[in-house]
Amino acid sequence: MIEAWFEIEQAKYVSMVAFSALVALLSPLIAKGAYRSLVLTIWLSLAGLGFVLLALTGIAHLVQQPSYVVETLFKGGITLSIAFSVSLIGVLRSYREAEHRKILAHDL
Repeated sequence: MIEAWFEIEQAKYVSMVAFSALVALLSPLIAKGAYRSLVLTIWLSLAGLGFVLLALTGIAHLVQQPSYVVETLFKGGITLSIAFSVSLIGVLRSYREAEHRKILAHDL
């Protein structure tokens, strides 16, 4: 069998990637329509990281990594992929609404 990519004790640190959901703290910026490119870069990066972790899950399974390696990569990947891909729609909608409010305020 191939040597494990990480030890079981380190698996919890890989799982902590899911704590990147703390990006929700950016919601006040989104509501104000501020820092659009920064927020979208963060959002797309974390969604991309989720898909990378899912790809690594497949590779880990193919090269017969221990189950804790495969499961850890899968849990982190699926969480990030779903959370940031689905919520991206709401983020884009919020920025459009903020932009619309700015236009209306400017016209007054």
